[in-house]
Order: sequence, then C-alpha cells, then structure tokens
Amino acid sequence: MSSESTVQVLIGLGSNIEAEAHFTRALQALSKQLNILGISTVYRSPAIGRPEQPEYLNTVVLVETTLDVLELKESVLVPIEFELGRVRSEDRYAARTIDLDIVLYGDLVLHTPGLTIPDPDLGERAFLAAGAAELLPNAILPGTQKPLRAMCNTNEIAMLQIERAFTDTLRETFIQ
Repeated sequence: MSSESTVQVLIGLGSNIEAEAHFTRALQALSKQLNILGISTVYRSPAIGRPEQPEYLNTVVLVETTLDVLELKESVLVPIEFELGRVRSEDRYAARTIDLDIVLYGDLVLHTPGLTIPDPDLGERAFLAAGAAELLPNAILPGTQKPLRAMCNTNEIAMLQIERAFTDTLRETFIQ
C-alpha cells in the first residue's frame, strides 16, 4: 500500500450473469484487500436497452483503503473482474459476470481517458445514486456543492426492485 492515510471509497458492483454468486465472490476478494465498511441495498433492474439480457443486480460498497485511486483500480478491481471472468468489449452494455467501478474516491475529482471520478453514471443510474446516498447520506458530491442525496431521482428509485434477503445475507457475511 502506497500511503499511510486512509480514504473512503464507494465501489459499484453490477452483474447479470450468475449475479448472486459473482457478487459473493467479488466481495470475498475485496474483503481480502480492503476494509469493507458498508454495503448498500441490492437492487434488481432490467438491462439498459437490452430486453433480451437477464436483469442486473447492483449495489454500492463503502470501503476504506490506503491505495491511491489508480492502484485500487489496476491492482484490485481489474484483477478481481478478470478472475471472475469479466470480458470487456466495445459493447458498453454487454452482459457481464461482474463490474467493479470506483464511484467516489474521497473528495477526488479526476478526468482521465480511463477513469473519471466521481463516476459520471452516478447521475444516470438510480441504483448508484441511491446506494451512494444510503452509505454516505451527508456527503457532498466532489467538485460541486450538491448533496449526494440530491442525485437521487425518487421516481426512478421507486421502480427498482429491492433484493432485501440477499442484501441482508451480504451484510451479515461481509460487515464486521
């Protein structure tokens, strides 16, 4: 680990291929390298623009780490995705075993060709906004004066299906 100070990070998890098994395996792998502080509600939602694909499960995980943002992505998240069979293609909306994205990294604002923090999907995906606001209810979106909870579209969130039993199982297993 590269620095002594810790930072809180939100990581989005998504899967529509054997989602429950892949969530569990991803969280097992994450817990070996990061301190998991919280897991948001797990939501089930249709694949965007792909009615032929299975539905997605999505959640947000609050972790604490001393890794810098690029180390976290390249040394932790990408290897876990690879280990769990994630195949990246030109198709941004392809079905996937697991998707691990850094949603927020402390108060960092970053725009590079391979990584944008805060994740631009935060304003586009109800499950991300809801999960982020659930875990950090008083946070301000970095680079703005907007409360994170203001990103939540309550009408879109109301359309998401809550996976309460699976959420409880993940929390009991991975939160100490």
